[in-house]
Amino acid sequence: MKITKKLTLTLISITAFILLVNLALARWSFDQGLKDFVAGIEQQRLQRLSIDLIIEYQNSANSWQTFDSTSLHDFITQSQRQSARAPARRPPPHMPPPHRRQPLPENVNNMPPTALYDMQGQLISGDITSAGAEIIRVPVMLNTEQIAELRSELTVKNISPSASQFSRQQLWASLVIGLLCLLAATVVSHLVAIRLLRPVKQVLTGVKQLSNGDYSVKFSHHASDELGELMHNLEGLSLTLDKNRSAKNRWFANISHELRTPLTVLQGEIEVLKAGIRPFNQQQLESFAQEVRLLHRLVDDLYQLSTSDIGALRYHFTAVNLSQCLADTIQSLAPQAQFKQLKLQLKAADNIMIKGDEQRIEQLLLNLLTNSLAYTDAPGSIEVSLCCTRDKSQHRVCLTIEDSAPGVPTTDLEMIFDPLYRLDSSRQKRDSGAGLGLALCKNIADAHQASIRAIPAKLGGLCIEVIFHRLQDNQHAD
Repeated sequence: MKITKKLTLTLISITAFILLVNLALARWSFDQGLKDFVAGIEQQRLQRLSIDLIIEYQNSANSWQTFDSTSLHDFITQSQRQSARAPARRPPPHMPPPHRRQPLPENVNNMPPTALYDMQGQLISGDITSAGAEIIRVPVMLNTEQIAELRSELTVKNISPSASQFSRQQLWASLVIGLLCLLAATVVSHLVAIRLLRPVKQVLTGVKQLSNGDYSVKFSHHASDELGELMHNLEGLSLTLDKNRSAKNRWFANISHELRTPLTVLQGEIEVLKAGIRPFNQQQLESFAQEVRLLHRLVDDLYQLSTSDIGALRYHFTAVNLSQCLADTIQSLAPQAQFKQLKLQLKAADNIMIKGDEQRIEQLLLNLLTNSLAYTDAPGSIEVSLCCTRDKSQHRVCLTIEDSAPGVPTTDLEMIFDPLYRLDSSRQKRDSGAGLGLALCKNIADAHQASIRAIPAKLGGLCIEVIFHRLQDNQHAD
């Protein structure tokens, strides 16, 4: 069953339940109101009847001897006929003046069972047949003294046929109104379900597009609720997937290019040797070795980066003397910097300790410095600084590597940590690597919960800034 039908049935069920409860409560309220109305009418009838009984009591020498031969029902019938022919008799002086005398119900046989009791509770005349029925009681007073009591059963059916008919009419009217309301609720529930599920259907369509590889998911309308937030996140997901697909395509294109270049050189040199154009000597062997080293470095960088991306690189965190690691790395690269006519300067505090993997930290420093050596024009300079900073209550270690021209455009600064990204699109600097070093540095920094960023350098080139958490003297690495 589709969610539209489920939601429609749910709304109809809730509406039907509420409607049923409302109708039941309305019917109960109507019955109670009708019952009170009928009780008021019966009270008035008994009060009028008590006036006739008092007059009859006085005419019989203050006794109820009349009812020895006459039933209360016959007396009521006779009194009703006399009331219809003659003006109303005046009530005894002690009784308040009643409302204008109204005749008793048109059909005396439909009146509730009525009985007259003396002060000892003994039946004088009449009959009350229904056991457990609600009883209306009206005292019969003579000179402020109660001489008897009138009792009648409170029933809606017998008090008036019109009242019973009105009750049935109200019941059928309530049922018809309830059915009409249920029909209207069905139509409204269906329309509401369609409107509420319209964004859901758009989301389902968007997910289907993503499943089919179409990442151009756009929604015409964004609601301000959770569905709107879901739409916004789905659009963001489509953009991310599109970027990842483009990055993957660029990755394969760049990898194939990087692998094809040394392979093409090797293949060309081998073809030249096979044709006898060039003799096989030590120089040719060194050329082969150079291309093989380039391939080895590329494959090794790819392996390191891939294992870092999937979290397969193993890290053993200990207390690392970052000052000593940086000094050793610069010392090992000093001959290369001198050969390229680059001035390599270090300004660092002693014995700055961090928590990290010493081997990966050395790899991070080597990649960063090698990148600066590869992309700095000669003559030039590279300045390395290491200092401690304090941000709020946290002690941090800031490592900066600045080099001279050429610089990096501001629009490209956020992309230099992407795999295979190089500013030299012509690939003329083949000895500078495949553009994987900085991507690996980013992964190593993330593993150490450090931040790394690229900003323009004051020397005219690029500045790489890495911020570590400092390990205090009273702290120990795990």
